[in-house]
Amino acid sequence: MRFLFSAGRFSLIFVGLIAAVLAFSSAAQALCSSQLAGRWGPNTLAVTNSDPGFIDINFISCGDTNTQPNTTFGTRVWVHQSTGKWFGRPRVKANFVNSQGHQWLLAKVPTGGYVDQMFMRVENGQLVVFIRHKSLDSKPDASNWYTYVKQS
Repeated sequence: MRFLFSAGRFSLIFVGLIAAVLAFSSAAQALCSSQLAGRWGPNTLAVTNSDPGFIDINFISCGDTNTQPNTTFGTRVWVHQSTGKWFGRPRVKANFVNSQGHQWLLAKVPTGGYVDQMFMRVENGQLVVFIRHKSLDSKPDASNWYTYVKQS
């Protein structure tokens, strides 16, 4: 009888432990979710005109209120080379900034003689991207707007 009572207590503790793990794991997952994360590609109207061709956005760290208050993202852009192959530029860190009344994810991507300052945000399910091609020497700066759709 005593064995059944201790086995029942163990089962109750075990079920409670599983429930706690499941409850807290979904809370942790919620901190690390963002509609920005994933692979983005140009919409059907812009496939031939878009540079970069694809943008990968992923988590570097997930914010929480104690040790890491800010969520940081990594951004990797893929450009089409003259050989027909895709080249992935090294992943760079991206952080949120406020500009023009909106919160944007800003990634600074070195591209040789320029740094592409990529301002990104999701609007109506699409990734809106403003790229300021900032010259590192005396060349003129340039800028472009692109719209991407989620690939995965």
